[in-house]
Formats: sequence, structure tokens, C-alpha cells
Amino acid sequence: MKINAKVAQTYPALKELVELYSSRKEKSVFWEDKVHGELNIVDALPNKLIWEFQVEEKHCNQLGNIHGGCVATIIDICSSFAILTYEGKGGWSLVGVSTELAVSYMSGIAAGQTCRLECDVQRVGKSLANIYTKVYNEDAKDYPYLYQSAIQYKERGEKNKLWQEQVANELSLIDAEPNKIIWEFEVKDKHCNILKNIHGGCVATVIDVCSSFAILTGKGKHHWKFVGVSTGLSVQYFIGMKAGQIARIECEAQQVGKNLGSVYARIYNKEDNRLCYSSTHGKYRIDARL
Repeated sequence: MKINAKVAQTYPALKELVELYSSRKEKSVFWEDKVHGELNIVDALPNKLIWEFQVEEKHCNQLGNIHGGCVATIIDICSSFAILTYEGKGGWSLVGVSTELAVSYMSGIAAGQTCRLECDVQRVGKSLANIYTKVYNEDAKDYPYLYQSAIQYKERGEKNKLWQEQVANELSLIDAEPNKIIWEFEVKDKHCNILKNIHGGCVATVIDVCSSFAILTGKGKHHWKFVGVSTGLSVQYFIGMKAGQIARIECEAQQVGKNLGSVYARIYNKEDNRLCYSSTHGKYRIDARL
């Protein structure tokens, strides 16, 4: 993680946080370490922070575009840092924890391209804050057809380290019925943040993967051959989960239409059956393009 010299001088709290992340450069300890090496703070204004992020193969899905869970992860990190640019009354000394993260997916960004994140702090209260973030493709003029790489869909999955593999080994599909699928996920240290709870971006990644599979259990008129791509992902965070705990993910396909699908997911702590996270995930069908 890097920071512009001028920004570091203006916002010393940002500089300190960047230095903390950079100190872990040689070892991946927490979930955010999977992306911070490619993040760069390029500018900052009162209540606004601008980043650049270099998309690499490890951040992508089998279509060669940045994975939805990875997008949620970098937005979680970048928008959290933006809190430290707030110059109104009652500024925070720490970035806090997430209560909700809603992401809308409009167009993919491929490996090798650079995205720019603009994080606007809309409100900072005594206990709650809100940040609006926009992610742009800096190389949009060169962006290839969204499904150009789909011809090598299977080959890419076999040869490359994809983003979803960060959680795949800890996922177990334990039950399925019409319009519903149930998973279990073992939380490990590598999935957690500095507070030792599962990182918000990791939660979004797990939900993205698990709820996508639920599309294939749809028993209505339309049957998809593939899980599609995301159009929107909204996650609500209630209670954190720690390394060593088991999450039960229940995903219900609420709508599977000709081109659009919607899945509602809930994550429970298996130990005490407490609801920890919930989500609504929008999907777009790509069967005809593969």
C-alpha cells in the first residue's frame, strides 16, 4: 500500500494506517493483505479520498474480470480509510467497523487494468458514518468485450489462482433442496481483520460464491446452466465471527428469471445459531454468451 507524499503530510492519521498495512508486506496475515499491495492513495480532500488499484489475475474470477467479492473488499478498505479525511465536528481517530455494505456492479474490470476509487464521506456522527464510493475503470477506452475471455473459462480456472480460491477450501456444501442451498464455512485467521473477526470483504466474498450456486437449484420455468454474474450485492453486518468458528450459510433463490435472478442469504454462527450477516444478491444470466 502506498500514499501520495502530499496526502501523507496533510493527513498524518492516514499515513500511520498505510504504514501499518505496509509493514505486513512480506506476509499475508489478515484478509485485507490480499489486496493492500496493489492499493495506492493518490489524492485526498476534506471528506474525500481517491485511490488507484491495480487489478491482477489473483483478484479475478474465471471470466477474467475482478471478482465481486474482491470489489467489495477494496471498497470496504478504501471507504473506511476515507473516514480519516473528515474535518467536521466529532471526527474519528479509528476507521470503525462495518454495519452494511451495498455494491452495485455495472461493468467488469479485467486483469492488468487500473481502477480509480473515489470515496466521499457523506456523514460522520458520534457512532455511525456513511461513505459513498464510485469505482471507475481507468483503462475503459481499452476495455475488451465483457465475455471475450469466456472461451477459456475452464482453462483459466485450472491454471490460475482465482479470487474465490481464497475461501473455497473452507466451504462445504451440506444440503440442497428446490430453490435453497446450505453451506458451512470454517473461519480461519487468513479470513480475519486486525480485530480478529472475519473481514467484511471476506463475508461478501463467501456470500457471493455461495448465493451464486443457489441459482442452480431454481425449480421454476427458467433453468440456468451457469451461475451468472453479479448485478448487486447488499450485505448487512450484525455480529462478528472469529477464527475457529463455523458459519452456516443458507441461500434462498427468490427469483430465477430469463435473465435476472435474486438470492437472499443468511449467515449463522453454528455454535449458538445467532444470525451474524444477511444479504441480497442480484445475478445476470450469461448462458447464451458461453
